[in-house]
Amino acid sequence: MDFKLAVLCEDAAITGVGNINVHRTFRHLWAGAFPHQHPRMVLVCTVAIPDAFDSDHFQLAVDFIDPDGRRLDRVLDAIQPCEQNGQTRDMLDFTVELRNLVFEAPGAYQFSIFINGDLVQAVGLNLHRA
Repeated sequence: MDFKLAVLCEDAAITGVGNINVHRTFRHLWAGAFPHQHPRMVLVCTVAIPDAFDSDHFQLAVDFIDPDGRRLDRVLDAIQPCEQNGQTRDMLDFTVELRNLVFEAPGAYQFSIFINGDLVQAVGLNLHRA
């Protein structure tokens, strides 16, 4: 699968006609003290669906990885390609809301994205002391 978009932001929504509204993207966060609990962020992704892919649904997993490579959390979801004007789209758009993640220390964190068990993309997030 070919990722076209993978970004962290403060808020996002996918409209009924397939448009993605993304608000305030970021790759860096600053915190005055650690551990730091971040109230909410959204992971937004668009992936091209291969023609040969014969499934009508996908199993999504997002792993939250700390700077030492340990998995801190996992979000699981089942997603289906949307139909638009009666035709299945060749792109899969999805959002994953991440609430109250705890960052123990400054460093380079990662969100590893798996579709049907295969690692397909990773998005980095750098935490800094303010």
